[in-house]
Amino acid sequence: FLSLNLKDIPVELQGAGHAPCQGQLKPLSFNCEFEASASGVQVRAGIARNDFEIVKLKQISAKGQVHLDLEKIHFDGNIQAGLSHGQATGSVIYKKGFEISFKSPELHWSDVENLASLHLAGISQLQGSTQGDSSSATLNMHLKNHEHEMDGFFLGEIEMDANYKANHLTITDVKGKID
Repeated sequence: FLSLNLKDIPVELQGAGHAPCQGQLKPLSFNCEFEASASGVQVRAGIARNDFEIVKLKQISAKGQVHLDLEKIHFDGNIQAGLSHGQATGSVIYKKGFEISFKSPELHWSDVENLASLHLAGISQLQGSTQGDSSSATLNMHLKNHEHEMDGFFLGEIEMDANYKANHLTITDVKGKID
């Protein structure tokens, strides 16, 4: 984003993509089919390199549709990262921020380099959303975990809700089974 002179967005990545589009210039409105990939994806709590790292992925790819106009970008697509796969839909409203909903029937935590320094392992099914702007974001999700580990502690089969806001992670409604 720095290369686009968008200096207040705490996201870093190397990306490539292809998006044939159809639309009009007045008023600006385009519909596109896209395929994209990114590596070195990093989201931090601020723009400084030493700010808290929220998420880091080695690589990710996506394929779907996007609509853009003068007020927003809306997207809907499928996502792949290593063995993990899922869907995401969302909007970026230029003057307000973003809202993204996501779900995955199979998320391998080994495909995620870092999620808020939690050191997660295992496989999860998840559904959730994130919303925010260039200065803050929240994350809410429901997870069903298989052979789950957190910070080296084996938690087994566990279902929970997880919410992240203002550098605080809250885990609620925990149900589990350890064999």
